[in-house]
Amino acid sequence: MNSYRGFTLIELLMTVSVMAIIATWAVPSFQTVMESNRVSTSANSLLSGLQLARSEASRRGGVVSVCALDDDWSQGFAVAADPDCSGETFKVVHFSRQLHVADNCEALSVTYWPDGTIDGAGCEFTFNGGSQTPERTLTLWPAGHAQIEIDS
Repeated sequence: MNSYRGFTLIELLMTVSVMAIIATWAVPSFQTVMESNRVSTSANSLLSGLQLARSEASRRGGVVSVCALDDDWSQGFAVAADPDCSGETFKVVHFSRQLHVADNCEALSVTYWPDGTIDGAGCEFTFNGGSQTPERTLTLWPAGHAQIEIDS
């Protein structure tokens, strides 16, 4: 009686075929998850930058600003110790190229006063990574408080 060890060619081909079918089903779903994570991370980064600016303005007793990079919020932002972001910089964040950030702010910067309020009216930032990803909207009120909502 002969005993063979291992797999036959048919068993190996069937296993590879099943794995290929599963991979073609999972990859598009994984891309949507990655896109959603990119949008979420970017919105949370801006929220973190706004919170940093607010706390630094209070701690220093002076103004601290969050400015759009290259005059476009979709590029990213910088947190600095002056209204035009040309002085001491605390944080710089560059966003992914596939991300679109729409805003209704009056200016390309948000300036925090030592009392935690912002200069001017509040505004909204809408983060969008693609058609299948829910948008995230960061709302900033004149009192300086910011909040993220998920739009379905």
